[in-house]
Amino acid sequence: MSLWDSDRRFSLPPDGTPSLLFRFVDATGEEVVLGARAYSIEIDAFSPGTSCEAELRFWADVADRFVRPGATFEIHYPRQVGVGEVHDVSLDEPTSSA
Repeated sequence: MSLWDSDRRFSLPPDGTPSLLFRFVDATGEEVVLGARAYSIEIDAFSPGTSCEAELRFWADVADRFVRPGATFEIHYPRQVGVGEVHDVSLDEPTSSA
């Protein structure tokens, strides 16, 4: 996932922050905004200008309808601050990597 360079200042911990929102649109045009805990060992913080692989643990059951390999999404805090793409989905736990 990539957070755009911005004049907004934020620095969210990469150890499970629940502060980011993820907007997905499916093939029919239906959209959903999902909350998730975001984890990454590649960065010191989720902040403007950072890019990393992240594990996203969605807590809504509807996530399985939208979160699929290849799906793209917007990242919001609270307005759009970046984009990402799903690389892998784990069905054993409510997680995915982006």
